[in-house]
Amino acid sequence: MSNKLIAEFMNHEYRCDAHGNTYNNSWDWLMPVVQKCFEVAEHEDDFFAISGNLPYMDSTYKSVVEFIKEHNK
Repeated sequence: MSNKLIAEFMNHEYRCDAHGNTYNNSWDWLMPVVQKCFEVAEHEDDFFAISGNLPYMDSTYKSVVEFIKEHNK
């Protein structure tokens, strides 16, 4: 369901088929999300929470999901 959350954040249609949103295993899909997070971040801590995980796909993905959850509150 996290890919659906990200798709909604990015204003993309969520697809759960083989050609679906693969934010969790593709840097090509995930990096535009990171960029948008940086653009809408209101606090410096938000930027560092994501950027500190950038070398690692799984950690970056989790940080982005947490950022979006907080952003949506």
